[in-house]
Amino acid sequence: AAIDLDSLGSTGLVLVGAGNGDGFGSVIAGGGSFDGDARPDVALAAPFGAGLNGEAYVIYGTATPPASLAMSQLNGLKAAPCASLSPSI
Repeated sequence: AAIDLDSLGSTGLVLVGAGNGDGFGSVIAGGGSFDGDARPDVALAAPFGAGLNGEAYVIYGTATPPASLAMSQLNGLKAAPCASLSPSI
């Protein structure tokens, strides 16, 4: 289903991949609460990140999300890289 991003107003969140061409956000999955706080978290992949090894990230749900979150500037509290992948090319 399509989402009209303009309809999000100030409740939207911009996620920025760590590198150009890494494919960040091409795979997205809701996974419940990875950190056990009962807030919904989301897992995102960058299949061509980390020198084509791929990367996966978990974005932790929070009551007060930032306006944007850059994967290259993770602080370990709102997001964490969680795996290396082997993308099929």
